[in-house]
Amino acid sequence: LLEVVNRALDDLAKIDPTLARLVEMRFFGGMTALEISESLGISERTVQREWTKARALLLTMIEARSRPVLAGVRDAIRFVN
Repeated sequence: LLEVVNRALDDLAKIDPTLARLVEMRFFGGMTALEISESLGISERTVQREWTKARALLLTMIEARSRPVLAGVRDAIRFVN
């Protein structure tokens, strides 16, 4: 799972490096929206909007990467039954 998240974050960085940086600061760095806004020089509200966008993109990327794995698990479970 950690590998899938890391790949999704790398993909996000290719699309939007600022969003990836925000995820690193918020998720891995534990920074608040206010701390991130001060660090990046943007408003706290913009950080909140960008965080929402980043989460949605990451979830979509993770789901897309996981779909083949989940399908394989589902098929394996069907085979056992």
